[in-house]
Amino acid sequence: MSAAHAAAVVLTTLEDGRIQLAGGTYPIKDQIRAHGGLWNPAARVWTLPAGTDTAFVAEFVKPPALTRDELLAIHRRVVAAVAPFKAAGRRDDRCCSAAVAFWPADDHYGPAHYRCPHHGETRGTYSGT
Repeated sequence: MSAAHAAAVVLTTLEDGRIQLAGGTYPIKDQIRAHGGLWNPAARVWTLPAGTDTAFVAEFVKPPALTRDELLAIHRRVVAAVAPFKAAGRRDDRCCSAAVAFWPADDHYGPAHYRCPHHGETRGTYSGT
């Protein structure tokens, strides 16, 4: 099974330095065992000794979730970036004429997203319906 099709692995460092691996670890269980990992069936996690190099799981690791404050900071930056264009009366939330609308596969009924070679990517509020 490829890394793209495997469930993400969640890596957590414990207070004593040991490393826990949870989630989609089945494809790499032999590698975990080879690095001294022990399976805890009750908790359904692998535990690696402190100081273990975890580079072998890098392609499987799920990135850490953003905190609420980090998400709000991103939202504020996007709102601030789009505000001048809304004030100029652009109904479609595009930053400029170079922006191209697209709808992500998981959000194709929601507001359009815009990708611009000059201003990056923003999420619009106008759904076009």
